[in-house]
Formats: sequence, C-alpha cells, structure tokens
Amino acid sequence: PNQIQIQHDQALVDFPGVIRFQVDAAASAPIRLVSLRYGTNGRTCEPLSLHQNMIFSPQPELALSWNWYLSQENFYLPPGAQVWWQWLIHTQDEHSLLTERQVVTVEDSHHGWKILETDQIHLEWFEGDFDFGRSLLDRAVQSADRLALETGLQIQEPIRLVVYPDGSSFRTAAPNLPDWTGGAAFPEYGIVLAAVPPGQPDWGNLVIPHEIAHLIIATRVFNCLGSGLPLWFIEGFSKLAEG
Repeated sequence: PNQIQIQHDQALVDFPGVIRFQVDAAASAPIRLVSLRYGTNGRTCEPLSLHQNMIFSPQPELALSWNWYLSQENFYLPPGAQVWWQWLIHTQDEHSLLTERQVVTVEDSHHGWKILETDQIHLEWFEGDFDFGRSLLDRAVQSADRLALETGLQIQEPIRLVVYPDGSSFRTAAPNLPDWTGGAAFPEYGIVLAAVPPGQPDWGNLVIPHEIAHLIIATRVFNCLGSGLPLWFIEGFSKLAEG
C-alpha cells in the first residue's frame, strides 16, 4: 500500500491575479519534502514547467498552500487558459509520491457568462441578449470563412472569444494592457478578448475579425527557429480581415 495519502488537493483561481494551490497529505513517517510542479497549456517552444519547494517542519501530516501571484510576476493568463499541477512528496523513510497531474481552467467568475459556440469558435459574453451574442458569433465565423476563401489560411485550433461590454471591465480583466486597447489576441492559448458594447455593433465588426486574424496567422507561422513576420505585415493582414 502507498505510504503517502493525499487527503485534499486543489487549485483555486482568483482571476486575474492569483492561483492558490492547496494540498493536505499524511504519511506513516514525517514528510520531509513537498514540491509543487506546475505550468500552463500555452503553446511554446519550451513547455512551461515550474516548481516551488514548500517550507515547513517535517511531520506526518501536513496542510500546505502556496499562492502563484501572476500580477506580481507580470505573468498574465487570459480566461480560458489552463493550468496544470502536481505534487512531489518525500518522507524521511524514503517513500515518495508524485501525484497525478490535474488541470484547472482560468475563469473570470466575477460575471454571469452566456455561451454560444460552433465547432471552431466558443463565444462568451455577459451583457446583451442572445441576438447580440449571435451577431458576435456570426461576425467571427464570417470573417474566418472569408479569410480562408481569400488567403487559404484557416482556423487550425478552436478559438475562445471572450467579450466584455466596456473598457472598464475589459481593463479589469486584462490589467497589463494599455488603456487604449479594445481587443487582444493570445495566440499561445487560442483566445481573444474584446470590449464590445451591446449598442455598438460596428466596433464589434472591426475588432473581432482583427483579433481572430492575429490568432490565425500566429498559429500558421509559429516556429522555434526564431523567425517571424514583420509587424507591418501582421497588422496589415488583420486590417484586411476587417473587410
């Protein structure tokens, strides 16, 4: 039988600033080492794998927690990104356990979200009726289809589109962006954030295709050779997507 028992193991997200990891463990001998291993599902050349050794006095039963302060590290995770974690535990009598990897999705729980989706695009918004949401989703689908027809570049991974109704809520959700920002793409996670007031469909018709184009072209040219496209081309391509 396993000499180390996990009684409680979870990660709590307080978006956008902190993720709190908690573990309760018990063993037949004093536990001398507990190390948290964690990372994200972001697409990178070197998979993100971090670790944090916990500080405690050895004892048979432990209740430990550690906060990952994203805001202090200037490490932003958009809503929809995933965080994985597991614990490495050693006892003084040389038993060890590496827990199963678990995953938590970063969510902005400050709002009551509505959802519409197709096979390729998942839309979330919280102000405005379903006709408004349908218009956003239709615009996203139409722009992606037009890009595929005109350029041959298609959506290669599902896109998550998260729409805030104003600049204030948008900046609260993405505090690291400049105040003038009305939309942002996070290609490594396949996520777009946008600020689109329900009464301003014309703005949504511009910002949504623009940011989706950023995702599509970033996914297409991703490589680990250090090569990329010039900014004028990337922004020009996104302007083309606006129609």
